[in-house]
Amino acid sequence: MNVQDRFNRSIETIHTEATVLADLYREAEFFEQPYRDELRVTLRNYVSYVLKEEWHLPKDKKMHLGAQKHFKSLWDSYYHVDLKTDNQKAWYLQSIGRLDDLMRARLEREFNSWDHLGSMMWSLLISGAVITILFMFFFGLDNLRSQLLMTALLSGYLAFILFLVFSLDHTFKGSENMSPVVMEQLSDLFDRWDH
Repeated sequence: MNVQDRFNRSIETIHTEATVLADLYREAEFFEQPYRDELRVTLRNYVSYVLKEEWHLPKDKKMHLGAQKHFKSLWDSYYHVDLKTDNQKAWYLQSIGRLDDLMRARLEREFNSWDHLGSMMWSLLISGAVITILFMFFFGLDNLRSQLLMTALLSGYLAFILFLVFSLDHTFKGSENMSPVVMEQLSDLFDRWDH
């Protein structure tokens, strides 16, 4: 799988996670008070945790305990829901399935943040760029200025390609990282649904 595919998969995973959160928030409407509010508060707390804490944590191949606490709180909220009608039972079963989908999407997002090109691949990319630039000197032109211009253009192009690969490979890190826009929009969506 190339870095563009991995980047696209990361975006798709984030959208899946946000969509499932929106579905859970909307479906909480079918449960009675105080369960509805408890479910919605735990969902909001999870989104807030992702935005304010988890998104900016280092991606160092370890699970973050904060997310596990929020998931436990979410599961506990669903565990305590008192179901009185068949309609509520149907929505409850669907919501439990969505909780599994949410956990799967969150874990996939975290695992995607750990996945990068190996050092061997980077060595090949960088040495390939250097060798390509050095080949320019085997095809000398009579005009030195033209030779230098062509070499500079090729060097700039290869540097841009390497930067692009690095940016796509480090989806959640660095200055060109993916921003949590989708998660930020969830809070606004929740506010609109509450009013």
